[in-house]
Amino acid sequence: MLISPRSRSYRRLTVGLRSKQVTLPRAVGHSRFFSGGRPRVFAHRGFAVDVAENSLPAFRAAQLVGVTHIESDVRATSDGVAVLLHDSTFRYVRRSPIHDPERVVYGVAHIAHTTSDQLANMPLAPGVYVPTLEAALRFFPEMYFNLDIKDARASRASAKAILATTSEDRVLITSFSRRRKHRARHRLRVVLGASRGEAIWALLLARLNATPLLWMATSGYHALQIPEHVGRWPLLNEQIVDRLHRAGVEVHVWTVNTRETMTRLMGMGVDGIVTDRADIACDLVKKRPPSSSAGSSVTE
Repeated sequence: MLISPRSRSYRRLTVGLRSKQVTLPRAVGHSRFFSGGRPRVFAHRGFAVDVAENSLPAFRAAQLVGVTHIESDVRATSDGVAVLLHDSTFRYVRRSPIHDPERVVYGVAHIAHTTSDQLANMPLAPGVYVPTLEAALRFFPEMYFNLDIKDARASRASAKAILATTSEDRVLITSFSRRRKHRARHRLRVVLGASRGEAIWALLLARLNATPLLWMATSGYHALQIPEHVGRWPLLNEQIVDRLHRAGVEVHVWTVNTRETMTRLMGMGVDGIVTDRADIACDLVKKRPPSSSAGSSVTE
């Protein structure tokens, strides 16, 4: 049953939540992640049209088409090193005969059972390897990284790499799991994305226009990163985006690969487009009028 903002139940719930401690992120006034114009283009695992995704060449390709923000995934090796990899398993080149390059022999490995030293000898393609998070942060010191923590051990490993490279001011940490996200955040001063549960709650409250509850529900993170649809059900419209902005969070939509959908979402006022086609998104952003690239709605 929906609760009306004018009802006695709504007022009791609001007062009850206000009386409880709200878990806030640490101060993030130093962060540069939300600096610059909007909408931001997030290269989904890099720009991997002709190269392996989540690889240094894919990140370099994204940089060359004008991207400033990389969306990537973090897992941990068996010896606790943070690496950029989406799946728990990966395919690598076991043998690639020089005289017959079409007869490549592949193997499959589980990242949790692979050491970082072993990984250095397991190319995804000739000359291309699974990068460590630390290496990526060092190779691209001017780029911003949106990091999705994929397993529990990656939380601590990610924090270690971010601190080692002094990159807290250009990293956003997120995860479907609120626990994994906060394990990393506990060691860092970084901006945060919403977990799956937090996103569902925020969207419900935004749809109800429950402003006080929405403000409190979103107070522990800085960006809501969601798909445009769940099945055939749209999650966003211009009104909901505006309500989320007024609550102080940015809205980023994944994974958007067509010019038409990008244009529609930009028209709604979303702050970020996560895409496999960074070239198309960057071209659209360049053509937008300067007034549409205002500063972030995130409060510091």
